This record gives sequence, structure tokens and C-alpha cells, in this order.
Amino acid sequence: MSVPVDVRHSVGEQGLRALRAGLDELGDLDGQIVALLLRRAELADRHRRLRLAAGLPAAELAWENQVLTRYGDRLGPRGTDIGRAVLALPRPGRRPAPRAEG
Repeated sequence: MSVPVDVRHSVGEQGLRALRAGLDELGDLDGQIVALLLRRAELADRHRRLRLAAGLPAAELAWENQVLTRYGDRLGPRGTDIGRAVLALPRPGRRPAPRAEG
């Protein structure tokens, strides 16, 4: 990952290496998070299909509320929003809706 030129002059060579290492580590973590989210979406879709095949509703709302509570408890006030986003991930094989530009 690159570091802006103006930062290069203010942090020195050692600081620049530390900044690059930090960006690389963050990029690695982001890749892991995305892989885990995709895996979670696969498992959730499989669970949904099993529930439907058993004649049950696709979602178990009490369990989803527990998930949201866990996210909020662990991540603070914005955790519930993150939990909602995770639960709303598209099923595997489906692309997310395009983002509106504006």
C-alpha cells in the first residue's frame, strides 16, 4: 500500500516503514474479515434453506435479536448497526444491489 508523498517527508524513513507495515496489516485483516463474512453468508443461507425445507420460517427472529445484542454488547453503540449489516448480507451467488451515486 502506498503512503502519500506529504506524509513521507514528515515521518522519516523508519516512520514510513511503520506506516506501510500498518497498512499492510490492516489490508490483511480486511481480507480475513471479508472471507469470514462470505463464509457466514454461506452458512446462513444453508441454515435458511434447511429451515424452509422443514416447513419453518426462513428466519428465527429471536436468534437474530440475540446476534444483534451480542454485536452491541461487544462493539458498543454502533455494534448493532454492524450486526444488522452482517445479517443483511446477500445470499451466496447474488450480487449486492448497486450503490446509489450522489
